[in-house]
Amino acid sequence: MMRTFPVSKVLIIPSWYPSADSPMNSVFIPEQARALARRFEVAVLTPRFPSLGDTLRLRWGSALMRENHEGIDTWRVRKLKIPTLRRWIPGNLFPDHAMVFYRKFAAAIRCGFGHYVQRCGLPDIIHAHVVLPGGWIAVELAEQFGIPIVLTEHSEPFSMHLTSPRQEALVREVLTRVNRISAVSPTLRKTIHAFCPGVPIDVIGNFFVPAERHAVLGAPFRFFFLGFLTKRKGVQHLFQAVQMLLADGFNRFDVVVGGDGPYRSFLTKHARDLRIEKHIRFLGLLDRTNVRDQMQACDVFVLPSLGETFGVVLGEAMACGKPVLSTLCGGPQDVVTPETGILVPPANAPALAHAMAEFLKRQFSFHPQVIRASVTERFGAASFLKKIEQFYADTIRDHRPRKPAQSA
Repeated sequence: MMRTFPVSKVLIIPSWYPSADSPMNSVFIPEQARALARRFEVAVLTPRFPSLGDTLRLRWGSALMRENHEGIDTWRVRKLKIPTLRRWIPGNLFPDHAMVFYRKFAAAIRCGFGHYVQRCGLPDIIHAHVVLPGGWIAVELAEQFGIPIVLTEHSEPFSMHLTSPRQEALVREVLTRVNRISAVSPTLRKTIHAFCPGVPIDVIGNFFVPAERHAVLGAPFRFFFLGFLTKRKGVQHLFQAVQMLLADGFNRFDVVVGGDGPYRSFLTKHARDLRIEKHIRFLGLLDRTNVRDQMQACDVFVLPSLGETFGVVLGEAMACGKPVLSTLCGGPQDVVTPETGILVPPANAPALAHAMAEFLKRQFSFHPQVIRASVTERFGAASFLKKIEQFYADTIRDHRPRKPAQSA
């Protein structure tokens, strides 16, 4: 296809990115980068923060690491995090404590950008992911060098960036100075508009690669959850639903919980208190291969969240041909259709239990091929690339270099 816009080099600056310590952190960003690499020359620029132990032992590693991360040219710039009293003092006494990290992040990106330009030249477009801190420093660099910039926002909840007046000011500044913005769902676009009315926002969802279904014959019916274990994910309500199912005589099923987080210890105790621990299995953190294996092995994927901007895991499950059970909490309404799954009210264990019982009684009829086709048509790589190419084309067409804003 002949391009009508002069884009060949794309530099991605993400606020979050997988690392050796957190291999599952925002894995959808490198997946998108690999898709973009089918059309463009793509590089990722991200900070690398040695652990506190490595810092104290002076084991910092190279100042700049350029590597091929799963097929993507990835630049990791070392920045040290020196311990301060803020580590032990309640955050509410320092409402702008996040700014310390933001400034270290920005310093690393500035340094890495200089190395990137020396070796590769200026990019044709900068694609930032998440308004803070990636979007903040990306805007500064884009304006300094006259480069068009786009921002993709994924944050759930978006309010995580609005915990102090200084952060609110930075978010508003970034949103009004980037050339174009995309949100991963209409729900997130609405949330951003509530904070910053009038900024134009496209909706471009994450994309998923369909995978074949692998049934486990003779095994108990399996519900699978995957996510960062916090109260907001609603797993406590899922466990209450399990107790209700057992009380109603359903017992040939398991709930498999993938992921880790600060709420895991509570959930482990909660399962014991409800006397359902024989039907619950915690897997802990999973790599991408294990995630796909668990998706393929389950019968239904469950996301009982209290709030989601998109629900990436829902798309991943449907890409494996699995029906999903989720909540009416924002993003899932934009992903789940009557052909792909069931939605129930959030924080409602009886509604979850009823839907799970209907699955166990085989009252629902979902077809793996139809589910996968729904994902491919709406969120497949071809659809994603078509939208992104137009997004970049519109950005290049409308780009007018702006005078750099004064840094914080």
